[in-house]
Amino acid sequence: MNTAAPIWHEAAAATEPDEQLAAELERTAERAGRRRGRPAAVGAYERAARLSPSPGERLRRWVLAAEAAIDHGDPERAELCARNAEAVRVEIEAAGGTLDALHREQLILALTAARFELGDLREAYRLAYSGAAELGRRGASIEAGTVLCLTVDLAWFLGDREVGAYSDLFVNLPGVSPSHPVYSISLFVESAIMLSLRQELGFPPIRLDEAVARVRESGFDAAGPLIMLGSLAPILAQDEAALELFAEVLAECRERGRMAWYSPSLGAVARVQAHLGRMVEARTTAEQAHALAVAAGQAQWVSQAGGLLAYLAAVAGEEERCREYARQALTDLAPTVMSLGESWGRWALGLLDLGLGRPAAALEHLRVLENGPAVHQLAATRALPDLLEAAVRAGDRAAAEQGLSNRDIAAQLILSPRTVGHHLYKAYPKLGVLSRGELPALLGPVNGRTRPA
Repeated sequence: MNTAAPIWHEAAAATEPDEQLAAELERTAERAGRRRGRPAAVGAYERAARLSPSPGERLRRWVLAAEAAIDHGDPERAELCARNAEAVRVEIEAAGGTLDALHREQLILALTAARFELGDLREAYRLAYSGAAELGRRGASIEAGTVLCLTVDLAWFLGDREVGAYSDLFVNLPGVSPSHPVYSISLFVESAIMLSLRQELGFPPIRLDEAVARVRESGFDAAGPLIMLGSLAPILAQDEAALELFAEVLAECRERGRMAWYSPSLGAVARVQAHLGRMVEARTTAEQAHALAVAAGQAQWVSQAGGLLAYLAAVAGEEERCREYARQALTDLAPTVMSLGESWGRWALGLLDLGLGRPAAALEHLRVLENGPAVHQLAATRALPDLLEAAVRAGDRAAAEQGLSNRDIAAQLILSPRTVGHHLYKAYPKLGVLSRGELPALLGPVNGRTRPA
């Protein structure tokens, strides 16, 4: 029996705002969302917004409609709902009112999510960054920190400059109480940012399970924030914890019908599996993520899954497959915006050329990681052994001559000396040496003289 039918009939017949009816429609939307009825939830939230007499409630319900549309995988509808919410904000301020910080935060997140899902990463980043900065100036540290935490993936995808800008905003926010959930979430995110930018932490990183618990406590337990935390976890050496989280997220997505999050969730799982050396599992998972993204028309996730599949093909020595997936990974989403699969795609092509005996070509691809906007991403760090091997085999003296200490290479590659030592150790057996001191000899004499070790 459809108990919601009378409400829909009553709502359809309403000719003027009615808060009681709007509130009942909102409850109907919540029930529909829990039962995998995302399309019905979107429609109920939209009708509830139109029937809301209070501008504040009308804005809030338009935001809820936008969030439900994102979960359902309908970014065009989400953007329309978010723009309706923005129009209400303008209406409120034109009447001399002020939007409270919480509603402003929710609106910023809705507008940002819609632009991101439509592939406009640069505009999504602008909305999030400027919105967080505005909230910070208003002294709304909790809301500003929330926006930064929940949108850090935008900066991550755009490049190291944007990640650095987010980090600066984090550290310049007025104090947030350590007892507030946003404090723990911010600490986890900022720890990952600092390590990705090759900065020393100076304190032990927070555990993923603790950050997740605080996210759920805050009510931000939607798939997006949880995927973001899990994707940052490998930077903090918490790979297994990330896999456990992603298993929970996927189960929740299936249960609640959050179609838009299947591909990014599976893609995140595949990347962690690849980091852990589980290549067969990683390929199976990445292929599922790729197929879902293609079917849903999610270009950004096609790119990201394609980059990982290109890398896995390179590891297997499958040249044609690698180049096809790399092409998808390196297809820019928009001018001035690198693709989401950039770092994995570049690493894949470099690794492929290295395996095919083309070290000079490999070096060109791997140097893009070293010097490009994806230098902060984990793939760039983990590609370092391949970069060194390519440099030595291509006869590039700079890597050996300037890299006689971990600290020298760290300065060149913007890495910590400890990180360099760990990753380069894996390259030595391939080159037939036991230490970096033996590298110069592989390159032969300089100007007729043997290079000192």
